[in-house]
Amino acid sequence: MSLVNDTMVRFGRKLRFYYLTLLTVGTILVVWEVTAHVLSFFTPFATTILPPLEHIITVSLPGFATFYGVGMPGIYGKAPSFSFAFLVLGYHSIITFFRVITGTLLGAAIGIGLGILIGWSYRFETFVGIPLLFIRTVPLLAMIPLFIVWFGGSELGVLLYIAFGSFIMLVINTMEAIRNVPPVYQKYARTLGATRGQLFRTVIIPAIVPELTGGIRVVIGLSWAIGLAAEYLATQRGLGRMMILSEQYMYTGRMIMIAFLYMIFSIGLNKVYVQGANYITRWVPRVEEIREGR
Repeated sequence: MSLVNDTMVRFGRKLRFYYLTLLTVGTILVVWEVTAHVLSFFTPFATTILPPLEHIITVSLPGFATFYGVGMPGIYGKAPSFSFAFLVLGYHSIITFFRVITGTLLGAAIGIGLGILIGWSYRFETFVGIPLLFIRTVPLLAMIPLFIVWFGGSELGVLLYIAFGSFIMLVINTMEAIRNVPPVYQKYARTLGATRGQLFRTVIIPAIVPELTGGIRVVIGLSWAIGLAAEYLATQRGLGRMMILSEQYMYTGRMIMIAFLYMIFSIGLNKVYVQGANYITRWVPRVEEIREGR
């Protein structure tokens, strides 16, 4: 009976969450549509400032077909059509998705690995600590001109820029996670005769996994913004390139569509990651379980 009640409670919470989500999204869309139509009474540039939803769907979306050939196999643009618009968006979305995933994985591997090395060796921390302190204070956007000079807007430069942003965040996150491991864990392990290698392998690394999963989740969300920054200034392909072309011609609806795609991709990737992270850290008590006393 208790199991049935728990199932019903969880189902009710999910239902309430989806209901509130739909209500919020619906309210935003209604406010958007009303504001866009009211604005049309005051200025002839209303569709440029805030295009209504029907304009975005029927005009802006098929208009992406005119970008056919930009960074793609082909030369000339096409007339507005949904088929070529989806082809253009799909092509550039795949490129952006590949860049974000590859750059984030590379930066995460280097950042977490270096963070563990710093935690392992005090001498190594002393050696790289001050350079890391300087690098972490430099705004990522300020590094774009340097990456353009060094790599000339090449594919390698974009990947390394995304990796650099991910690396900086995760190396600091890993260092702090190691420092946050309760000292009593390490004392007990040493008391039982654990060597330094065993201490890191069986105590430190498992203890920092929950905190690292949270840091990686933040990095995954920010990596889309980092990727957009790199593509926005330095490449001929990708959603960032579509964004800058839309800005040059004042296609506000197309810019909104690209921003919407970034949002969808970010949410989807976050969902996939959360499922995997929850499985890896299934031994960690969840907030719901703590609240319910389980």
